[in-house]
Amino acid sequence: RSFNEDLARIRATREALGPDLNLMVDANTSLSSRVAMRYAEAIEPLDPRWFEEPTQPEDVEGCADLARRTRIPVAGFETATGRAAFARLIDAGAVQVAQFDLVQVGGITEGRKIAAYAQMRHLAVTTGAITKRLDRLVARGLVTRRVGADDARTRTVTLTDAGARLT
Repeated sequence: RSFNEDLARIRATREALGPDLNLMVDANTSLSSRVAMRYAEAIEPLDPRWFEEPTQPEDVEGCADLARRTRIPVAGFETATGRAAFARLIDAGAVQVAQFDLVQVGGITEGRKIAAYAQMRHLAVTTGAITKRLDRLVARGLVTRRVGADDARTRTVTLTDAGARLT
C-alpha cells in the first residue's frame, strides 16, 4: 500500500474508534527512520497511544531520533532478542514503551529482567500477545482484532478496503 492509502486506513480506524478508545499504529519494523518520521508527523493529530516498531530494531540511532522528534510514544521491539538489545534501545531513548515477545527474548525470566530495567527508567512495559500469523490476517482484513480489552469498553474494529467498522 502507498503512504496515502495507509494514512486513509489509519484515519478511518480513528474515526471508527472515536476519541475515547486507544489507537495504536504498528509499522512492523518496515520503515526507514526518515519514512517513519513522515508517518509520525501525519498521524500525530490522530492522537495514537503509540507508534509500534516504526524502524528496524537495529536502527537504534534512527529510532531514538524519531522518538525525540515526535510526541507519539514509540513502542518496541517484539523482534528484539534479549535484555542487551532492550538495554541499547532503552538507554538510547529509542522506546517509551518496552514491548517484548517472551519467546523472542528467551522466556519469562529474561522478560522480567527487561521489564525491571524499563521500569527503573519509568517506561511503560507490555508484551506482544498476538501471534504474527494473526497480525497478518488482521492486516489483510480476513479477521478482526479486539481492541480496548483492558476495560469494559471493548470493541471490534474490522478493516477493509472500504474503511473501518466498529462493532
